[in-house]
Amino acid sequence: MYLTYDIRSIQKFIFSAPNLQCIIGASSQIAAFDRAVADQFHSQVVFTGGGSGALQCDEEHLEQIAVQLIERARAIGADVRIGRGRTLEEAKTGDRLFAYEPTSMAGEPCAMSGIYPVDPDDASTQWNVDPRVHALMGARREASRADALNADLLDELTAQVRAMGGTMPDAEPCFFRNVNLRGTEKHVPADGGWDKAALGDAAAGSASLGRRNRWAVIAMDGNDAGQQHLRAQKLVDKGVWSEHDRDAWIRVMSRELRDATRRAFVHAAAAATCEWLAASPDLESCMVRDDASAPVRLILPLRPLILGGDDVILLCHTRHALTFVKAMAEQFETLAVQAAKNYRIQTQQRLWPASNDRLTISAGVLYCKKSYPLHAAVDYAHSLLGSAKGRFRGSQAPMPAAIDFDVATDSLLDSPAERRQRELQFVDDELDEEVRLTERPYRLSNSRSDAGDDVMSLADLESEIDEVLTSADGPLPRSLQATLLGTMTQPWSARVQLLLSLSRKYPRLYERYVEERVVAPGKGWRRRSCDAGSRQIRSTSLIDALLILEEKRRQERETDVIDLAGRVRS
Repeated sequence: MYLTYDIRSIQKFIFSAPNLQCIIGASSQIAAFDRAVADQFHSQVVFTGGGSGALQCDEEHLEQIAVQLIERARAIGADVRIGRGRTLEEAKTGDRLFAYEPTSMAGEPCAMSGIYPVDPDDASTQWNVDPRVHALMGARREASRADALNADLLDELTAQVRAMGGTMPDAEPCFFRNVNLRGTEKHVPADGGWDKAALGDAAAGSASLGRRNRWAVIAMDGNDAGQQHLRAQKLVDKGVWSEHDRDAWIRVMSRELRDATRRAFVHAAAAATCEWLAASPDLESCMVRDDASAPVRLILPLRPLILGGDDVILLCHTRHALTFVKAMAEQFETLAVQAAKNYRIQTQQRLWPASNDRLTISAGVLYCKKSYPLHAAVDYAHSLLGSAKGRFRGSQAPMPAAIDFDVATDSLLDSPAERRQRELQFVDDELDEEVRLTERPYRLSNSRSDAGDDVMSLADLESEIDEVLTSADGPLPRSLQATLLGTMTQPWSARVQLLLSLSRKYPRLYERYVEERVVAPGKGWRRRSCDAGSRQIRSTSLIDALLILEEKRRQERETDVIDLAGRVRS
């Protein structure tokens, strides 16, 4: 018999409290949950990770194991779905939900989260450090200190950094867990409490992010991963595979998918860390010691929130976000292809039957202020991820790795497509053409054999930034960037007039984006036809390049100026 478990609405669980340390704690609890399952039921585990898993066991032990999983999920306030079946596929379709129910609905809302009532007459609902906070939220804060995900990854990351030639200082590396200098003491008890150490974390975390009130929220997900199961079932229906073949395949495929994601993450995190170290940050400011007897910790400019299956959510220094994404996508595909080759040799079957033994991963990246609500930022990053993946849906070829990105304004109430249609697309009556001032999303692969080979690659965009916007002509002043952003939405004549005025000082910019020849503009523009009878479309990546360039330049100006480090360092 097989038993499957799945923490329901895992992102809702992790982001239910608007507090970074609670979010990190919830993520740590999920990692600890999976690790406990693997340790306790080691010989019976088919796969586990990312809040879901499967076990094979005797029918007489099935109910006992299910009860233990349900109790463990309820202990952290999570809902869990349990499936049972004689085949793994049957168990995976099981959807019996065991929801967490608060022990009491009386009292005031939790002072930290607002979502759980704290009953003054029920000590089990109160955190022992601060009775205004619900015990579940307190457990998350404590779990953020244990940081199970951090402990799982840092040894591998350190070894990979050294293998890449990076020089790590003599300190224990850690992912940041607090960067809010101004709000650190909001939930610290009057007697000081254990959480005073968060002050040092906040200062070091802010320093690791360049003392800028910004970070990149990265969401990544494998392409065509769900299609593999559908294809496997079709092979069973056609009699090519037996049910035993399918269950054996699921075991290996699930393990290889998780392994590729984890190893690719470590590789990409190491690449971003090496780039960060090479940029010569003020490493002393990125170090913290909780007390005189504690080891010195080096706070890295990264924080994974979800890492399981083929899903990744990461907070990252804005300057190194694209480095991480490119390295993750390249390494993930390499590992997936190698795993498929090995599986084919051993079984004469395909590991990724729906995509010709190739698997890729795509990304959505949102650059935003740290003060922007994190749950909303993650939702928008997922919308960008959906945009990147959706650009290639419907193609017969395997889906290539892709990326979409955006910069958050004060409010993001609509989807990326709606926002771009409103701000970056218009009909130029002077040309009788539709103008699109963005080429997003971009391919991460440079191969023209991929699906959507007419889509620009991220390498093309970065080359454009290097050759034109930061070339020998001199970097574009920020005032000129603002002028370009405003003028590009104007009619053809206004755009031509601006470029002519810049032609002497910035000849490369002029040559690339000139539009005086209507039917043959500079190579920074692309013209194409859609359906018969519709307008021609001309598009450019200039705005996209300016967004990336501006994000890099923002790092030159520090905004986090409060230094609390001296209050907690020894």
